[in-house]
Amino acid sequence: MTAAQSRLNVTTSVISGHLTHLEDRLGMTLCHRGRAGFKLTEDGAAVYEACLSFYRRVASFQHQLHYIRQLDSVRGGHIRLCLIDQMPTFFYDALRQCLAASYRAIPLFTFYRCAKP
Repeated sequence: MTAAQSRLNVTTSVISGHLTHLEDRLGMTLCHRGRAGFKLTEDGAAVYEACLSFYRRVASFQHQLHYIRQLDSVRGGHIRLCLIDQMPTFFYDALRQCLAASYRAIPLFTFYRCAKP
């Protein structure tokens, strides 16, 4: 409780009041606290693990949103592939089909045949 008190910059009694309120809302005792110290109950340990799991999922969701935002910035642009004219047509077609299949949901590629320099 002392570590939480200094980290949160509130008194121990305020922390205890919040814990009591949370325990009342959840309908379970989360920890034993008092002069003897602080110890999580089995329910408290389970709730703590559930909170950690929830936190990891939220972090994963934020990571996914960040990735989507990056994709959005790419979706608005163009990637231009230029292949030399000596490239066999079947290779060009295979490359185009492969990339188109890989990025079917995200139309990133526009294909142009480059003229000879």
